[in-house]
Amino acid sequence: MEDSKKIMMPAAIYAGVTLFCAVFSIIYNIFAHGVHSPYMTWLFVWPLVLGVAVEIVAGIIRQKTDAGRVADIAECIYNSGVAALTVSSMLRGIMDIAGTGSVYQVWMLYAGTVMAAAGAVIFAVAVLAGKSNGSRKYN
Repeated sequence: MEDSKKIMMPAAIYAGVTLFCAVFSIIYNIFAHGVHSPYMTWLFVWPLVLGVAVEIVAGIIRQKTDAGRVADIAECIYNSGVAALTVSSMLRGIMDIAGTGSVYQVWMLYAGTVMAAAGAVIFAVAVLAGKSNGSRKYN
């Protein structure tokens, strides 16, 4: 029971973020004076796909391997990347609707992509190292 709770808690948090993003984009589009942005309309997809789905898979992998503390750090980096991608999409949607733009939003998109990719790679390496080292932990 405890193991399934460890898998489902991060996925449930991302599900809540997904719901918030969906409601936020709907409300924002109501008051957008008929102007729409795909970045705002599809805002909920970032936490749904990169959050809920990936956290469920990562939780199952963590149960079956001994990735240890390195995997925890990798997940923090990955989660920061997903947060940056989500906020970047939200800002781009707001700016599109307002009829403006900013180079900083683009940099946030790049930073989020790099963090998410780095977190995924570090997690994969930690999992593979945990498998190859048997019972050795990285604590």
